[in-house]
Amino acid sequence: MVSASDLHGLIGMMPAFTTEEGWDPRAKNTINVSEVERSVDRAIRDGMNSVAPMASSGECYTLLWEEFITLTDAPSRLCANACRS
Repeated sequence: MVSASDLHGLIGMMPAFTTEEGWDPRAKNTINVSEVERSVDRAIRDGMNSVAPMASSGECYTLLWEEFITLTDAPSRLCANACRS
């Protein structure tokens, strides 16, 4: 079990970057993956210990399942690569 003493460092809270169609409730695949990747990479290079996509404004509940997967996959992949280097 994780406790408060296990948590340390700086957590980067990030919005769910959307495409131009992100405002339209009928739109699908509205995650701007390149912007997510750019922002996560920047957060890692700037010394963030953790990033939290979907944490700034409660975007999680507004995403389609496929968008949720997309928005969790990109940061996970980038963070895993950063841990290897």
